[in-house]
Amino acid sequence: MRFAYLLLVFSIILSSTAWAQCTNCGIAQQGDPMCGPRCLFIVCQLLGVTADVEDLARLSGTAGGGTTLAGLYEAVRKKGLHAVGMKIGVDELAALEVPAIAHLWGNHFVVVESASADPDTLKVTSPPAEPRLVSKQDFAKRYSGFALLVAKDETLFPKAEVNGPDLRFDSYNYDFGFIEEGEQVVHTFAYQNKGNEELVLSKADTSCSCTQAFLLEEKRIPPGGKGELAVGFDGAGRQGAQFQVIYVHSNDPISPIVRLQISGVIKPIRVPVSPRSLHFGAAKKRDGAKREFFVGDPGDGSLTVKDVTSDSPFLDVSLTKTTDEQRPGYLVKAILKPGAPIGELKSTIKLSTNHPREPVVEIP
Repeated sequence: MRFAYLLLVFSIILSSTAWAQCTNCGIAQQGDPMCGPRCLFIVCQLLGVTADVEDLARLSGTAGGGTTLAGLYEAVRKKGLHAVGMKIGVDELAALEVPAIAHLWGNHFVVVESASADPDTLKVTSPPAEPRLVSKQDFAKRYSGFALLVAKDETLFPKAEVNGPDLRFDSYNYDFGFIEEGEQVVHTFAYQNKGNEELVLSKADTSCSCTQAFLLEEKRIPPGGKGELAVGFDGAGRQGAQFQVIYVHSNDPISPIVRLQISGVIKPIRVPVSPRSLHFGAAKKRDGAKREFFVGDPGDGSLTVKDVTSDSPFLDVSLTKTTDEQRPGYLVKAILKPGAPIGELKSTIKLSTNHPREPVVEIP
């Protein structure tokens, strides 16, 4: 049987992918931090336990960034139910007598039930979507190998056994925070073979040529052995939010392909202004033509535009800080005054900022 308890030793729990926050709900919806409590609500319904999604969110410590299997475990216990976290194969999931909350790559939770009518499928619910049958083969491509089993009767849980190699990383996600365009990031992911047979790592691929991965230890790891995977990320020519995936291939029977994530935000070298020039075209005299441009925040809220001026007496400029949390920054409006002389009119708009490399931005 290909499964092993995770919750027997608390230190093991904290170092497993099962504790990754749910921030990217990739099956039925995107970015719902409530997918964990919603899954637990469905499980409570299946077991005949009265529950409320908001209360389950509170009990599981769900915040803006989502929740964890550790948080869901605590919520289950507080509802008077039994729970155990396991690394368990797809075939064993299908044979369970209890519902499970499975963790998918991309940090998403779904409810899994046995589909007894078809031994090759699982009944999967990704709230708020209705349950649907998913083939074991398709589910295995998304499944991280970790699940939380829930029951009223703990004797229904399968017995823990270790059979084969078992690849575990100390962490599965690395957020490098904020870097400047062109900078490089290097991070080391540590791992261990917690199984009872030799672990063989065959290769490590990445989702982008900007990211490289290198195995620093022997590719054959004995039971209890440890190793490291070095990852390098090149921020040249890139800006904004970054999310890259490293695919580690091994002979782990439950998780033959482990997905590691590296993410962060790249701040541009120059102040992000769009567009970088304004054209009024063939404006009619006294028509008060208007143009706008946007000054974006680099991503960490550090940019301040102190003032905006124009060197032309015929151009009014104004500065407004945006209130859109999804697009923070400043909006600059330029209005051609009525009475501007006929013919070509040239002007330069200057922005005074706290940007260390571009304290003054000139917009022609």
